[in-house]
Amino acid sequence: MVNQTLSAGSYTVEVGKGGAGTRGTNANDGISSGIKQGSSYVTLDGITLEGKGGGRGAYVSYIGGNGGSGGGGGGQGTNTYGGTTTQGNTLWNKTTNTYQAGGHDGGNGSLLDWNGNVGSLTTGGGGGAGSVGASSTTSGTLKCGDGGDGVFIDITGTSLLYATGGGG
Repeated sequence: MVNQTLSAGSYTVEVGKGGAGTRGTNANDGISSGIKQGSSYVTLDGITLEGKGGGRGAYVSYIGGNGGSGGGGGGQGTNTYGGTTTQGNTLWNKTTNTYQAGGHDGGNGSLLDWNGNVGSLTTGGGGGAGSVGASSTTSGTLKCGDGGDGVFIDITGTSLLYATGGGG
């Protein structure tokens, strides 16, 4: 978002976090970050100023959590699917002058070895703001999925990497 001005008033800036990686039957969303006036998130240029916290990674037979970027999937039997992003197009791309996805889905996990037999657990990576999390690989060398790419953003005069997905 560029060239936007908040109207005079009192605002609250909330800092959230991604979903906690714990065992359980249902993965959960993280806690959102954003700018609020009163109890409501501020909207500028048609975009609600809320960065949703990422979904937690899955444990063994569970599906990764949904969130700003989806959590990576665990694995049991065949595949367990990564979480789905819920962020929407909220990230300003200054090259194309358009809003793009602010988060991406998590990668899939598996409990199969390279021979197709139940074996070692490999988990998918969490989605990042720049790309989906990679799924685990079970052919050749077993490997958990890498987290999705982040994006470089200049907030303070220095371009820094933000919003990368966690590795599986």
